[in-house]
Amino acid sequence: MASANGFVKVEERFASNFIEVLKARYGRVPSAAFVAIQFNRHNEGGKGISQESVRRWLRGLSMPSYQNLQVLALWLKVKVGVLVDRFAADDGTSLEKNISCCSNQILVMAALFNKLPNQTKAEILTLVRCYSVLTSDKTVEATVIAA
Repeated sequence: MASANGFVKVEERFASNFIEVLKARYGRVPSAAFVAIQFNRHNEGGKGISQESVRRWLRGLSMPSYQNLQVLALWLKVKVGVLVDRFAADDGTSLEKNISCCSNQILVMAALFNKLPNQTKAEILTLVRCYSVLTSDKTVEATVIAA
């Protein structure tokens, strides 16, 4: 779901992908309690998560840390990229052809970017577009716009 400024929040994108993966594995979206229990079983030696954390992930209100993404991927037998890298343009078309994967740094930057005020986001996008025009580096623009 795109926000008023046309950006899809990273948390919402993750929630959508997480729900798809859970449905593919279990045929439905399991309860938050089940997800928390399974996550904690696979998180050997790590800090456990609560049902409320799972609810926030599923609603697109927050996103797991990179370490927790790795645990989810291990448990659900998918790559981390399946949970976070499915970029969609505002019109719903896939941008996966243009962006093959995201590093942890890009994911962190995208999460920080989404917390900025809309005016600041617009100014940053203007700078990125100018940079990509001046350098003819369209991959930078595509990455920032998708994130």
